[in-house]
Amino acid sequence: MTKKKQETVLCQICKEQKKISEVLSAEIIREPIVERIKAAHPDWSSEGFICISDLNHFRAEYVTSLALRNSTCLKQKFLHRFSVRFPF
Repeated sequence: MTKKKQETVLCQICKEQKKISEVLSAEIIREPIVERIKAAHPDWSSEGFICISDLNHFRAEYVTSLALRNSTCLKQKFLHRFSVRFPF
């Protein structure tokens, strides 16, 4: 039995060689995530690769920011309605 040598590519974020099955092409990453990546890594290129672990980190940051923004918006709406009903 011969083992096939697995192709590896460089993750632009962690700078580690990863199996092709462990990365995604940077050109398919959605823009809101790309904006976060570029903020942290200005040398980001849409022609490279990102490992799934690093991508998940930026996805989690993005989802957290959305949740915080939505909760702040809801809080402001509640406070506005409360102050209209019960002016001080």
